[in-house]
Amino acid sequence: MRIWGPLSAAIHIGSIIAIALLVFRAQLVDPALYAEAKSQAGLDAIHIASQLGRLDVVSLCLAMFGLLIGIAAIFGFIEVRSGARDAASDVAKAEAKAHMDKYLNEEAPTIIRTYVELIIPPNKGPSGDDVAEAYSEREKPKEKP
Repeated sequence: MRIWGPLSAAIHIGSIIAIALLVFRAQLVDPALYAEAKSQAGLDAIHIASQLGRLDVVSLCLAMFGLLIGIAAIFGFIEVRSGARDAASDVAKAEAKAHMDKYLNEEAPTIIRTYVELIIPPNKGPSGDDVAEAYSEREKPKEKP
């Protein structure tokens, strides 16, 4: 049963909900400390996060994103491998049938005839053609001189 697709989707949705809750619900920084850091001129987001001690949140988000990509890669690999095995099995069955049909129609009769001749030696008496020819000569009307 193919459960990897729905399971992967559920993990992705759960991760997105967890990240959204973390960003929008959690009080990560004291508002007074944030206002003080933001009031300084010439700072970008990394400097503000460094002053507030919130680079750990950035690294946490990057780590979660990396884990999410790693898990998705594993599930994707398993799904692709399963599809490749199914396709290879179908092709192998079709090719084996075609090869066996060709073998049974072209080569097997010769091999079977050879083995039968080894087991049962050919008859040294007259062949069927010789008997038919002799019979047809006997049945011909004789010509009058």
